[in-house]
Amino acid sequence: METPVTPAPEIQQSFDSTPMSAPQKKYLLEQVRKTKKVKNSAAFLTPVDPVALNIPTYFEIVKNPMDITTLEEKLKTDKYTSVDEVVKDFYLMIDNAKAFNGPTHAVYLAGENLRSYFVKTLIHLPKKGEEPSEDVPKKAKKPAPEKRTSLPRRDTQHSAADGRPKREIHRPAPKDLPYSNPRPRKKKSQMELKFCEYALKQLYDKKNYEFVYPFYKPVDPVALNIPNYHNVIKKPMDLSTVEQNLKNGQYVSAKEFKEHVELMLKNCFKFNMEGDFVYSCGKKTEELFKQLWTE
Repeated sequence: METPVTPAPEIQQSFDSTPMSAPQKKYLLEQVRKTKKVKNSAAFLTPVDPVALNIPTYFEIVKNPMDITTLEEKLKTDKYTSVDEVVKDFYLMIDNAKAFNGPTHAVYLAGENLRSYFVKTLIHLPKKGEEPSEDVPKKAKKPAPEKRTSLPRRDTQHSAADGRPKREIHRPAPKDLPYSNPRPRKKKSQMELKFCEYALKQLYDKKNYEFVYPFYKPVDPVALNIPNYHNVIKKPMDLSTVEQNLKNGQYVSAKEFKEHVELMLKNCFKFNMEGDFVYSCGKKTEELFKQLWTE
């Protein structure tokens, strides 16, 4: 789950209301694109889809939707005349999350961390009059060192000068999960666990990050302000624990792996209300896992 909220530094009500300069626009675009890669950005990357997330009342509560992709597009097409307007839309995006989800919801808490990250980048925003001149000559590149030709190049297809055969160079083996359990396994079990490794990699794939990320780490009741979590959920489970069990050889068959993933999702549906963001993420993760399992 997400890290504790870091309060955003105070920002002046009017950060810079003068017309935006080209270096400022370039800098802001770079920071917005970096913000899209921050893990707390997942729920804010694209416009909210009330149908997909099963939240039909969203537009009744949020009158002015905003997301990072829309903000980036407005910035690229010169829809903002000042830095103030960019910051105002970023704050609007996070305030919308609070208005719809409440101040203790995981999405809003992630948004506050995201706001803190973005505001800190504004510290280095180019100021008017301090921008580098366009005609400043670039530093000349240092000439590349001359290649030495006094030594003969080794030929990997022939023997060395001393008569010994050359050592063949092989590609490194793929980094599969190392199973440390020394117990011998049947061939069927080994194949099943290889499939579990594949399924886990798909769950961690960046194309599924937007809805799987709430399950990457154990739930932190303190950070998420849900002190009753362990009163409701007696057997917590998350993907990092599943991955560690797989690495350490704790699963003898795919059935045990599947049971733990299903327990993780069952906990999600038990603690979160239907229609909540995390509940919807759980449904999408469940659908993906079922598709993987049919293979």
